[in-house]
Amino acid sequence: MQQMYLSLITRSTRYLLSGALAIFALSYPAVSTADNYLDSIEAEAENTTVLQKAQKEQEKLKRITSSAPAKKPQTKTSSPIAPAQKKVAAKDISEKFAKKFETGLFQEFPGNYAVYTSLSEEDKREVVAAYKNAGNLKGLVRYGPSLTLILKLASK
Repeated sequence: MQQMYLSLITRSTRYLLSGALAIFALSYPAVSTADNYLDSIEAEAENTTVLQKAQKEQEKLKRITSSAPAKKPQTKTSSPIAPAQKKVAAKDISEKFAKKFETGLFQEFPGNYAVYTSLSEEDKREVVAAYKNAGNLKGLVRYGPSLTLILKLASK
């Protein structure tokens, strides 16, 4: 009787171990799939193209502002203010000028363009007006006031 009992225990242990091994073998592809999923998430996290574009924009803006001509020292006869220009109101911006601004913003500052597109139409007109009012500035420096305004309006 005792031998029969031992034989029964041995068989049940063998079946139990076989079953555990089968369950592990069947679940192994799922474990490796989870690793592949985690690998793809890590690869996406390491993709820093957006950060790299923003850093390039920042470097470009720093180069532009650092290469701007130095201001003359102010004397009593000279004024740091440019000759009076009529400021353009946001409502007076033409659609053609706004499209030209948007094209330039997209080409030169794609990160800021993405933020610009999320603004309301009224805020967009205000940004374009800031660009037009900076008409006395040349090159990419002209975008400075509008870039600042984009960030200010986006954070309100």
